[in-house]
Amino acid sequence: MKNKLLVLFTFLSIKLFAQDAPPQTDIYVFDMLVQHGNVQVVSPEMITTGKGYNNQPWFAGDELVYFTTIQEDGQADIMLAGWGGQTLNGIDLVKYHPITISKTLKEYSAQVTPNGQHITCVQVQPDDSTQWLVQMNMDGSNSVRLLPNTNPVGYYCWVDDKNVAAFVLGTPEILVYGNAITGDVKTIASNIGRCITKIPGLDAFSFVDKTDSNDWKIMKYDVATNQITKLIDCAPKSEDYAWTPDGTLLMGSEGKLFSYNSQYDSSWKLVRDFTGTDTEKFYRLMVSADGKKLAMVVYSGQKP
Repeated sequence: MKNKLLVLFTFLSIKLFAQDAPPQTDIYVFDMLVQHGNVQVVSPEMITTGKGYNNQPWFAGDELVYFTTIQEDGQADIMLAGWGGQTLNGIDLVKYHPITISKTLKEYSAQVTPNGQHITCVQVQPDDSTQWLVQMNMDGSNSVRLLPNTNPVGYYCWVDDKNVAAFVLGTPEILVYGNAITGDVKTIASNIGRCITKIPGLDAFSFVDKTDSNDWKIMKYDVATNQITKLIDCAPKSEDYAWTPDGTLLMGSEGKLFSYNSQYDSSWKLVRDFTGTDTEKFYRLMVSADGKKLAMVVYSGQKP
């Protein structure tokens, strides 16, 4: 009986989103310039509160960022941060505007749909293990489930206006490609990382292959040909990356930001060393659609 209880406790403690004490994280936004594969990032600004879990940024325009926040009550909700005099539906976004407020549901990983008319997110149901991909209005109302036969969804990205790539929890985790209208899905790969991203300008998306625990790779899935090819090895001890509009990859490792563009580079090159700064401990990255802003998630303590 003791062994059974130990196994149960271990399982519950490692569920992806059911953390009793989420890590302290905040979001910084940098001005960014990308030319011919060369990247500059300057003028960091922390756009979150400095308290609790503030993570999973997604740009909606130049000066609006959706993100997930978890504060003292343990509830995960989607917020919208605005600065520079931005408004949403006539509401001044001086700092934060709540998009979802619920006592029983938790929402993560907000993204704006390709048509710009809705947002989607991973919605954790009251049992804390059922995780759906849902679509809702921009103000958080009228939640509708997508990919009804896919559960539990951990992470995802929109590939086009109909199709979604999603990370599905399990042993092992799998990558699926699904039609958000029909609900049809197919399995693409297994043993993958959490970062799944549309590749700018291509009918393709990228993901991290973690089959070899000592050699993680960023892979490309071509939708038209159903082919998977390697792009580059991950930077050391990292699985989180982002694309700029010109096809440059960004990735962090041990306090340093690196870039790689296959047109100009043979390997990762250093963009900036953040060692000794407020943003030294960073991992997740997000680039605005125009490529002029970089959002960086900074953590305290151990890397989440």
